[in-house]
Amino acid sequence: MISPTLACANYLQLQNDIEVMDRAGADFYHMDIMDGHYVPNICLNFEFIRAVKSVTRTPMDVHLMVSNPMDYVKRLSDCGVEYVCAHSDVLKDNVEYFIDKVHKHNMKAGLVLSPEDSADSIQPYLKDVEYVLVMCVKPGFAGQTFMEEMLPKVEELKKMREREHLNFLIEVDGGVGWENIRKLKAAGVDVAVAGMFAIFGQEESLYDATVRFRRASNEA
Repeated sequence: MISPTLACANYLQLQNDIEVMDRAGADFYHMDIMDGHYVPNICLNFEFIRAVKSVTRTPMDVHLMVSNPMDYVKRLSDCGVEYVCAHSDVLKDNVEYFIDKVHKHNMKAGLVLSPEDSADSIQPYLKDVEYVLVMCVKPGFAGQTFMEEMLPKVEELKKMREREHLNFLIEVDGGVGWENIRKLKAAGVDVAVAGMFAIFGQEESLYDATVRFRRASNEA
C-alpha cells in the first residue's frame, strides 16, 4: 500500500492531482503537520485537511510532528481524519493516554519512531495501536536520503508482530523510492509514504507513477 505525502504535492493543482491519485489507487494520503517547534519547519494545518477531505474519500493518515500532540486529536477528528500518529519521544509517559484519546475520537492510532528510537521502546503499546510509522530520515524536511540502517528496525517490528500475534501495520516515511521499495517490503513494510523519490516530480505522469509505485509496493 502507498500513502502519497501531500506535503510534496503541487498546491496550485492539488485538487486535480488528488483526483488523479484517487483514480490510480492511492490507499491513504499522508498529511504532515509540523509546528515549527518540535521540528523547525511548519507544514499543513486543519484548513488544508478540511479542503482535502472535501474532494476525496481516500483515508487520511496524519503525522503529527508537534510538541503537544494531545491538542490536535479532537480537531483532527472534527476534520474527518481516519488515522493519526505521534512521536513516541514526545508522548513519553502519555503514550497510553494518547492512544486512548485517539480511539475515543473514533480514529486509528499510531506511534512514530524517529531514527534514534528503538522498536523495543514501544513494545508495551503495540497491542493497542493500529500502525507504527518508522522514520527513515530525520523528521521535519522532505528530500533527505533514505537511511539504510532503519531496515533492521522494520524487521524487528515485524518479528514482534508475528511473535505476539498482533495486527498493526508497519509504515515507513522518508527517502522511500524505487531503489529501496523492494528491500522495505521484504523487511516487513505494509505502507510506504510516497514523496519526491516515488511519485512526485517523476518523468512519467503522476497517474502512471502512482500506479507503478503502488504495484511495486504490493508485489515486492
